[in-house]
Amino acid sequence: MYVCDGNQHSKQRYFMICYNIVDPCNKGKHYMLEASSRLQGVEQLIDTEQYFLIHATRKSGKTTFLKDLTQRVINSEKFYALYCSLENMQKLMILKKVFHLSS
Repeated sequence: MYVCDGNQHSKQRYFMICYNIVDPCNKGKHYMLEASSRLQGVEQLIDTEQYFLIHATRKSGKTTFLKDLTQRVINSEKFYALYCSLENMQKLMILKKVFHLSS
């Protein structure tokens, strides 16, 4: 979030860390808890090639955690990791219904 430096006539701007309530968090832009501290044990499940499920309420940090986990797995160089979201597919399906579009 960009905010004015206090001088109404100044064009200088600075970056302020803020609370994010809309999108996944970015460590450099948003206040956040370290994702790795919230779900301990997941890396052990990955190391032993076990399945796991992440289930939580809206806006609880699932996407932020998964993006962080993906990067940590890539950095470990033990496994390949890919993050993929199908969230926008729901919006596409709604648009198809509204506008009667075919597949």
